[in-house]
Amino acid sequence: MLEHTTFLKRFRRALRSEFRWMKRCWCRGHLRWLAVSGLVISIVMAWTVDRPWMDWITRTLRDCPKPQAGEVIASCRFFNRAGDFYFTLVILLGLLAVQRFRKSAVLLRMTAAVVCAACITTVVSRGLKVLVGRVRPREMIRRGVEPWYLNGPTLHGDYNSYPSGHSSLAAAGSGPLLVALPWAGIPLTAGAIVIGGSRMVGVYHHPSDVVGGLWLGFMVGCTSGCRLRRTIRRARRLGGRSA
Repeated sequence: MLEHTTFLKRFRRALRSEFRWMKRCWCRGHLRWLAVSGLVISIVMAWTVDRPWMDWITRTLRDCPKPQAGEVIASCRFFNRAGDFYFTLVILLGLLAVQRFRKSAVLLRMTAAVVCAACITTVVSRGLKVLVGRVRPREMIRRGVEPWYLNGPTLHGDYNSYPSGHSSLAAAGSGPLLVALPWAGIPLTAGAIVIGGSRMVGVYHHPSDVVGGLWLGFMVGCTSGCRLRRTIRRARRLGGRSA
């Protein structure tokens, strides 16, 4: 019981430290410039990429034999379910399990970094969805409007397209590991990109929605990862000196 209480105290301390670090990075302007860059890229894609992509994917699915089209849609639905919280949950549970086994302070901070990145990304993503009110692809096709049609602020699900919440949350979960532990982060990042791609192929999101979501998640997650990477390098140097 005492060990469990001590773990919770250390985890809360690490979580507060991560939130303070993210706030410091935002105040220094690092995250603000990255956020503006992601927004500009999304706007350019909305005007140049989204309409041709939507025409191509709808034509391809329509002309594709029904069994193959059904397999594609089923695969997209599987990755959609995986990306909706479960992908990041698996990362968190894996980190917690290894941390409890190895009693590593670095892994505890990494777990806190993933939780912090996921929370910040989810809040920002949900806020942007409501504020922007961008039309989803299927509603766009039904109404015959352009991909850049906006109706915000709104809570209507058909107008909560930008950014992709699945993509942003998956990227936020894999971002800290991508920078701090590349051997584990690279395959997880590939999984996040596959989840984002399934949102486009399944006609749930425009390409710019997915890129904006991935940009947001990796921006927040990798910022936490940079701090962890310095901590790991410092620990390795101290371990080498003591040896």
